[in-house]
Formats: sequence, structure tokens, C-alpha cells
Amino acid sequence: MNHRRLILTLAIVAAIGLLIFWFRQNFEQVEQSRHVGMEKAALRNPLLAAEQFLRLMGLNTNTGPELIVARPDLPANAILIIDAPRVALGESGHQRLLDWVADGGHLIIGVDPEPSAEATDPILDALDIGAELADENLNSETPVEQSREAFGLAIDYQPLRIMLTDRDDMQVAFADENGYHLLEFAYHKGSITLFSDLRWLRNEHIGEYDHARFLHRLVTSFDNGKPQVLLTHDLRASSLLDRLLTRIPLTFVAIGVGLILLLMRVTRRFGPPLPTPTPERRQLVEHIEASGYYLWSKGFASALLDAARQRVKHKLYQLWPEMEHLANGEQHARIAEITRLPTSSVELALFKAAQHKRESFTRQVRLLEQLRKRL
Repeated sequence: MNHRRLILTLAIVAAIGLLIFWFRQNFEQVEQSRHVGMEKAALRNPLLAAEQFLRLMGLNTNTGPELIVARPDLPANAILIIDAPRVALGESGHQRLLDWVADGGHLIIGVDPEPSAEATDPILDALDIGAELADENLNSETPVEQSREAFGLAIDYQPLRIMLTDRDDMQVAFADENGYHLLEFAYHKGSITLFSDLRWLRNEHIGEYDHARFLHRLVTSFDNGKPQVLLTHDLRASSLLDRLLTRIPLTFVAIGVGLILLLMRVTRRFGPPLPTPTPERRQLVEHIEASGYYLWSKGFASALLDAARQRVKHKLYQLWPEMEHLANGEQHARIAEITRLPTSSVELALFKAAQHKRESFTRQVRLLEQLRKRL
């Protein structure tokens, strides 16, 4: 019995071994890559991959969304790459940037091919450079996006985004049949490099073609040894509070001390606080009476009387519409007949001007109330 179990066990182990051997001979492990999207850090910073690559290459690299605004004093002889709209800088910010380049800084920017009619680009104006979208029909065989050779490297750019200039003193230039895509000019002690398209620098494209190699060659082409590279992808204007804190902190100190002294003065009291008085509530008739006295004292007796007359006439003409078209004398007689009041009283109440004496005015109002009740 034991021999049979042993033989059965050996047979099962041999079958399993043969099955594993067959499986390994006919199947193999294959790795598959799946794009799972960018992490939060890469979504916040589109130049994160370029920053990490330059750091791996031994370059001192920093990045920040508000680099220009938060650090107006840029390091000397550094390389500043801006891949963001520069509207937030304004004229003063652009001038500060040009002054920094003139002192030896190196600026690398992308240009906007479709600037608004109101906005201007001070940097392009200073260099006498134009930017536009080329007519797609100029070369129908050229696709909108394709890989091109630039300086012996494969660079993927948009051929229809171009720069135009009549200058011939550029230090570096790259162009195709549509126009320039890269221009570099000396600017006093520094230099300015302009790209018609900087999308190759962003996270999703830096690993394609020779983009990373081109970036490394670009930032090491300046005679700075190991330069400091500053990457900027978002420019926002400083808030008013930030500017005040930066430029006039003593003002806030003075305001704070003044507020403290004012609170010390206001909060001082002598003795226990008085109980809060209970607010008195008046009747509506009292408010109306007070309003009437106020208007009478300010000479608005006619307005008060006209309002009362309009209510009486409205009711009168609703009951007897034909009376609205009668002459004044006929109306007097007809109203006196209806209300059984003297004609003189009707005329005084409805048609004569408001009396300026209190007794006469009060009599007119009382006659109007009698007329209203007898209609």
C-alpha cells in the first residue's frame, strides 16, 4: 500500500514538473508600459522634467511660478528660461529684465505669435523682432507639426510659428522656408535667445527626439563654467499686500502701533457699564403723524393735500366716470348734490390751493375726509 502511494506521488510530481517545463518553453515574461498620467508635481510644474534633468547633469537649477516677481534681484550671469506669458511683468518688469540682461544675464524666452492688438512685447520691440503664424498654404506639403534637424539634432517644433526680422547681426539662428524658429542676439554684456516654440521643453516632450540633449547644449553654450539655470513657467503679479510688506514695512509698523494705542484709549472706562436701554416701539400712526408735521414744517402742504385729493377723486371717478369730463362748475354742483355738502365746501376741499394757515389746512383735510365717507 505504501509503495503504491509513493509511486502515485512521484507520478504527480513528474507531471507537474513536465507541465512547468512545457509552460516555460512556450511562454515568456513580457514587460508592458502604460501611461498613467502625470503626478501632481508634474501637473503643477510643466518644466519639472527639464529641471531634474539639468540637476542630474550637475547644473545648479531652480524653478518657481513667481520667480521674477518674488525675486526682483536676479543672480548675475545666470540663465533664465521663461516659458510663460509675460504680461504680468508690465513695462517696469520687462525693463528690469532687460537691465539684468544688459549686466550679463542670459535670457531664453518663447514668443507669442498672436499678440493682442492692445498688448506689446517690450523685448521683441527692443530687438526689432516680429512674431506671427505663417500662412499654412505657403507650403502645403509641410505638416503643421513635424521633426526637423536643427544643429545636428532632431527637434520637434511647429513650423508655422515663426519670427521675422531684418537684422543680420544674430549670433545664432535657425530658420526654414517659412521663417526663423531660433534667434540669439547679444544685448550689451548678456544675450537673449528667442524661440518661436518652447513646447519641446515641457514634461511631455523633453524626453522625445534630442530635446534633452539640445537643452543641455543650449545652457552650457554660454561661457559661464557651470551657470545657474532658472526655470520659470508661470508669472503672476504680486498682490498689493506683498508690495506694501516688501517696500514700506515701517508704514505697517506705524499703523499697528497706532491701532494699539487707539484700542487702549477707546477700551478704557470708569465704573460698571450702564445697562442697555430697552428700545421704545412706536405705533404706525405716530410715525405717520410725525412725517406729516415734518412735511408741513418744510413747506410741503400742497404735496400733502394733493395726495389726499387724488385718493378722493380716484374713488369719485370710479363711481361716476362721467364726472371726470364735466366742467369745474358742473362738478362742484354734482359733487355737492351727491355728498349733501355746500358747494363752497366742495370747492375748498377739492379745487382750491392748500391753505398755509394750520387751521385752514386742517379744515380742508377734514372736508376731504367727509367727502370720502359720503361717496
